[in-house]
Amino acid sequence: MKPSVGRIVHYVSYGTPAGEYGKECRAAIVTQVNGPGADEHERVGVAVLNPSGMFFHDDLPELDPAAHGYRGGTWHWPEREPSGDAPKVQVSADLSPQQVKQITGMIQASLLQQAKRSRR
Repeated sequence: MKPSVGRIVHYVSYGTPAGEYGKECRAAIVTQVNGPGADEHERVGVAVLNPSGMFFHDDLPELDPAAHGYRGGTWHWPEREPSGDAPKVQVSADLSPQQVKQITGMIQASLLQQAKRSRR
């Protein structure tokens, strides 16, 4: 996936040298796209949203935590964690692609209606 301005990503904080505070993922908004660096990782500028305020980095490398662990001063796409009440759908493999598309559309419409009702 390519980053673009306005997307939400995770920034990995450095933590403190003495270890009082560990590395943490923080929400960040992409403010600029710098393209791939010499290491081929996408580099972006971000506005990091912290509980105590906001700060900016103008050139961070992307680093996949699944492959490299969480390294301070990097960014990655948010992990996909289904919530405990997320609907679980199992579709039989003997359905046609058109049937799968139709069922998926009905589920999405239903979830959208539920979300709209909960916002009222």
